[in-house]
Amino acid sequence: MIFLSIFQSFATVVLVHAGLRHIRPSGNSVFQFLVAALLGVTTLAAILWVRQATPWEIVTAMAMLGFICELYLFMFTFVIGSVSIALLFEKAGRSPRSGARNCDPALAMPEARIERMIESGLLLRSAQGLVITRRGKMVLLIRNGLRSFFHHDH
Repeated sequence: MIFLSIFQSFATVVLVHAGLRHIRPSGNSVFQFLVAALLGVTTLAAILWVRQATPWEIVTAMAMLGFICELYLFMFTFVIGSVSIALLFEKAGRSPRSGARNCDPALAMPEARIERMIESGLLLRSAQGLVITRRGKMVLLIRNGLRSFFHHDH
């Protein structure tokens, strides 16, 4: 039952965060997340109090919710400002909503980053330069879905 309570609380965090992003898209998304997380922790505390959970269950549930929220925070901040995502957009011939860069990404980014993207299968080195792969296009598709869901315009 504790896992269900954690899931309910995390779902509350995600839905409240998405709602806050849609209500005030120009707001600080990390601050909006903190507001949503506070509501999620309050929800979890209320559920555990009603179920008369032991102190050990409360500590465990709060730690697990904190860990899941930390992963979520990492995920959506990656979606907001990833340099790798910007490079994939440039190589796909599109620019993110924040605007296109006018410089050569090979000059703007460290070569090690580009090499890691080639090694992971996101880019391919060809005679024409760097080309986005099918895997890179899939990353962009997922990124667009997440940005749309959380209404990130910047």
